[in-house]
Amino acid sequence: TQRWITAEKEVEIQNSIIRALAEPYENIYIINGETGYIRSYRMGDYMTKRYGSSFSEGRYDENVRVYTAN
Repeated sequence: TQRWITAEKEVEIQNSIIRALAEPYENIYIINGETGYIRSYRMGDYMTKRYGSSFSEGRYDENVRVYTAN
């Protein structure tokens, strides 16, 4: 039980750090460097209106290609 509580506390601290570092940014993505898979942590209004949910997850290289083509 102690191990589970410690792990849960570490995740909570990690999330607090991510929130603090991400505060000034409108669009935040979590990218797995090994697989290239991304997930949106936060998308601003502009990105949501322009791309909808297509940028909420997927492959980094594909999403960057779409973004730079527009």
